[in-house]
Amino acid sequence: GAGGTGCRVYHSFFKEINPRSRDQLITTLEEEFEYDTIDPECHLWFLDNKLPGYSWYVPKGHGILNVGIGGKLARLKKKGKTIRYHWNLLVEKLNNNGLVKNHMFSPKGYNYFLRRNVQTVERDNAFIIGDAAGLATVDMGEGIGPAIKSGILAADAIVNGTEYSVKSISKYSIFEILLARWKTL
Repeated sequence: GAGGTGCRVYHSFFKEINPRSRDQLITTLEEEFEYDTIDPECHLWFLDNKLPGYSWYVPKGHGILNVGIGGKLARLKKKGKTIRYHWNLLVEKLNNNGLVKNHMFSPKGYNYFLRRNVQTVERDNAFIIGDAAGLATVDMGEGIGPAIKSGILAADAIVNGTEYSVKSISKYSIFEILLARWKTL
């Protein structure tokens, strides 16, 4: 399943070793579609309308736009709100700001866990990577970078017979962004 929450390998081999806390579960809605963007800049809105998370508007080039929203499920429930409620507010914001007009949204949702203490990611020649390993960053819930890095590390371990470990993968997105900027100065 998306985000590793239904990953059979995780449930068969790793669930007891790497238990997950429901308070670290992220829920999201997003849609990627063809759209002639007016604003080529990326936008991120943090804690907008008291969302325990953030929403985004990301033009990807070649007429493709990605918009989405994500937040901690437990906090949403505690506030009596749903991710769909916040999605509707995002769509209204996009329309009011002229970023997306006259589009019939059909977002897809998924859930995944923020990173916790990941103890074991290899067992009996089975490897878990990305969201299945629970590697989404704790500050922004970003999972693509950690998924790619863990996949490369797992492939290297398979090809070279080395130990597979995710310890070198940062738990934070902001740190990675700041480090990349610092290196360009």
